[in-house]
Amino acid sequence: MIWLTGDKHGDYSSVELFCESHDVGKDAGGDLMVVLGDNGVNYFGGKRDRKLKAELAALPLTFFMVRGNHDQRPSRKVCREEDYVSSYLSGPVLVEDEFPNILYAKDGGLYDFSGTSVMVIGGAYSIDKFIRLERQAQGFPQYRWFPDEQLSKPERDSILETARVHRPDVILSHTCPQSMIPWDRCAPNIYGGPPDYTMERWMDEVDAAALEPEWFCGHWHLDCRVPPRTRFLYHDFIDF
Repeated sequence: MIWLTGDKHGDYSSVELFCESHDVGKDAGGDLMVVLGDNGVNYFGGKRDRKLKAELAALPLTFFMVRGNHDQRPSRKVCREEDYVSSYLSGPVLVEDEFPNILYAKDGGLYDFSGTSVMVIGGAYSIDKFIRLERQAQGFPQYRWFPDEQLSKPERDSILETARVHRPDVILSHTCPQSMIPWDRCAPNIYGGPPDYTMERWMDEVDAAALEPEWFCGHWHLDCRVPPRTRFLYHDFIDF
């Protein structure tokens, strides 16, 4: 089966409990867990990340990681790219030989999820960017910020063209089109600094180019459906 969930920020205790309560791993074809960004697997670097990856490697499923703004881009020096093929997923991924059950989705990658065409869009703007930079300067290394958290203009242009040509049925992303943001349910920006909605505005163009696909996204720390086509995920687990 294919499951979707939201931001985990390096804490997979809820995933472990979910595996136990839903007999994950008992399906003969395997189980896939999609994490819609801020997965926390590539955040600190070094031994701390490797410890978390080893814990995930012990779980009875395969992870499909969408990149969030609080995720470092997978290292091309560490990961190899392959065309992954299984009974529930096919498409280009990045993977480390040591942790083969952790698959990193490519930004703009096209995938087949059990017969459904899917495109992945990672990245977003960190509304707490300035406080993170301030805390770093004060000597708190756990407050990391990645300068390439958002997609570059060339990346956005390429993905927009992919959406226009291939028109995927579903888009899995970290953030969402600006027109889909449920402002009435979102917490105000308490971190200071002007928010940057460049990616969200661009995603409205992607939505139109792809002829209004269904969207699943994280980032906003919400569990809700916004009719007619958008599902925000945070703590919830849903069957794709």
